[in-house]
Amino acid sequence: MDRYDVIIVGAGPAGLFAAAAIDPGIRGLILCNRLRPGLKLLMAGSGQCNLTRGSDIRDFIPHYGPAGKSIRKTLYTWSNQRLMAYMEELGVPLMVREDQKVFPCSLKGRDVLKALIREAESNGFRLEGERTVTGITREQDHFLVTAGNRSYKSNRVILATGGLSYPTTGSDGSIHPVLRQLEIPLTKMKPALTPIYVEGYPYGDLSGLSFPEVQIQIEDQEETGPLLLTHQCFSGPAILNLSRYAAPGWKLQINWITGGSEAALQTGFFDRAARGGREVLTDLQDSLTESGCSLPRRFLQVFLKREGIDPSTKSGQCSKKQIQRLLQRLRRDDYVISGTGGYQTAMATRGGVPLNQVRQPGFESIIWPGLYIIGEALDVDGDTGGYNLQFAYASGSSCGDHINKALSSD
Repeated sequence: MDRYDVIIVGAGPAGLFAAAAIDPGIRGLILCNRLRPGLKLLMAGSGQCNLTRGSDIRDFIPHYGPAGKSIRKTLYTWSNQRLMAYMEELGVPLMVREDQKVFPCSLKGRDVLKALIREAESNGFRLEGERTVTGITREQDHFLVTAGNRSYKSNRVILATGGLSYPTTGSDGSIHPVLRQLEIPLTKMKPALTPIYVEGYPYGDLSGLSFPEVQIQIEDQEETGPLLLTHQCFSGPAILNLSRYAAPGWKLQINWITGGSEAALQTGFFDRAARGGREVLTDLQDSLTESGCSLPRRFLQVFLKREGIDPSTKSGQCSKKQIQRLLQRLRRDDYVISGTGGYQTAMATRGGVPLNQVRQPGFESIIWPGLYIIGEALDVDGDTGGYNLQFAYASGSSCGDHINKALSSD
């Protein structure tokens, strides 16, 4: 039976960052339950690999929801600037876009993957594909890791198995029975960074229409940012970020016009209506544009019909009450959530091993010394736009650094 210094279960971003952070000269093994490693990394940023963001690391904390404060010190230590410098050292030049998203200059996630695998292998790690771990037990001074008909020994095991999103990449929950055997708890899991479905969705014919900035609220959670209409549901960054809080039956409220004042909009519209002769659709669109709240004409057509107003009606024929109600609806447009996209479309998973089950720095299990849990296997999910890969790097590097210190003292 083969014995290793470190075994990493999972070949996604967190596992590869951990392997790349461990000092050279060890005998290491990475077990991947798919034939190829890093499939989820190749999907990040639509294949272009949005690694992190160029903004101040202190601004990252709110973007991890309830977990943000708990991982703050780890993020400060293994920051975005440190990640960017590290990738440059590995021979992957980066660029920071105007929106602060950081990508490899090649816009190819494969370049990031190759660099991490190369570094892991040079440190002494060997990768075995199609090895689904079915058991981990503690036996005297080591862990026994079972994968199919093979068993491996190691004093230190890192679980970097991801959540449940994009299960075809290997994040399929196959490690969860093993965690239960180890009596490691899991919080309730649900898809995150996923579209939101609502009852009576009215925009099926406007699929592909996007809005650069709307304000969205679910219960007491609020997000301002881009929104996208699809055939069946709401999507786009602002929706994806709030999806971790969505539940059937809850209210989703959209403010389509975040600028200007309601009084100014009313005045602008009625001034135009008084001149007479124009359609309500045209006067409404011009009034919104003048107030800095421009909305697509096709969208306004649908919105007017939802309010029972024929878009071709002359503005002067609309009552003041109708227009007031319309403008109020544009600011407070309510829907009832019917559900969210499933794990096949979710970019991340909410839930996992609670953070109180590991010690930071290092992310070593409280009840199983020598067992580490990192990345999306933990109950940490970040907003879209580089936050999840940043945590994969931070948790993986923190774990690798902790193991380096432990190995040096053996």
